[in-house]
Amino acid sequence: MKFPWLTFFPGDWLKEPSLTICSPATRGIWIDLICIMHESGRVGEVSGTVEQLAKLARCSAAEMAAAITELDAQKIARVTGRNNKVTVTSRRLKREEKARKDGAIRAARFRRNADRNAQHNG
Repeated sequence: MKFPWLTFFPGDWLKEPSLTICSPATRGIWIDLICIMHESGRVGEVSGTVEQLAKLARCSAAEMAAAITELDAQKIARVTGRNNKVTVTSRRLKREEKARKDGAIRAARFRRNADRNAQHNG
């Protein structure tokens, strides 16, 4: 289930040392990429050519290429490339999505067990 909102902690954003030393352009592109990742349904990652990613993030291809280099160098994002396509991954969004899914599985398991116990005892 995709939530219409994104968990965002301004303190984390402002205090992240690796992000703080990035250029303002890279920080702006990164927050756009995070929003795109959230909206795309592929929570935590976005893929495309540098030109496609630039269009999505509303910047030039040169700005996107520089941002991708900086995000990768500062280890803010995991960046992989293959066949002229780049995948930018937010480790944090991936972790949060996994935690949400794991929580939903645990809750469903708990409800099933509670139903079984109620049937057995009832």
